Amino acid sequence: MDTPPVSDPVAQYQQALALHEAGRLDEAAVAYRAMLAQFPGNPLLIAGLGTIALQQGELDEGVRQLEAAFAEICRRQRARTTPASFGL
Repeated sequence: MDTPPVSDPVAQYQQALALHEAGRLDEAAVAYRAMLAQFPGNPLLIAGLGTIALQQGELDEGVRQLEAAFAEICRRQRARTTPASFGL
């Protein structure tokens, strides 16, 4: 995919995902990492890297990345959950 860098994060993610789905795993990983530099801790990007690691046979790294993505999702959910969100 020889396209110039995209400044729109949604378009950047779609481009990374398209590379991933096309089996261009190394290029997709580069794209996910570039986005992580802009959006540290983004669980979608971390999960993408974890999935690529699994696809490349790097099981320990893949599991580590997917666990990190899940932990980040949980952390973000806890940050949004307050007593007021339960009507207390």
